Amino acid sequence: MLPTILVTYNDGFPVSAPAGTFEPNAVGIRDLGNNVSEWIQDFYVPDITENVKLVEDPLGPETGQLHVVRGASWRSATVTELRMAARNSGADAREDIGFRIARNLE
Repeated sequence: MLPTILVTYNDGFPVSAPAGTFEPNAVGIRDLGNNVSEWIQDFYVPDITENVKLVEDPLGPETGQLHVVRGASWRSATVTELRMAARNSGADAREDIGFRIARNLE
């Protein structure tokens, strides 16, 4: 089913685990790592220009065709993919992508 697997890892689920399966982190948020990647509100646009100023928490473009997909999922097996900071993009549904209800703060 997958081109690369982690033979030493088995969480007991063939694909995605049900929400709330794993213990919460220190601030009480569950399932943040490596169950499903997260579909993000921001649209994805590759930035090919050099950004010379530091921008904290930038918002993405207001329109686009691809959304940012972040984090690892049960389909991830390479060192690059398994990082929480991993980023990808997509327009279509996949069985390894979920979403988290969140709100922007002013």
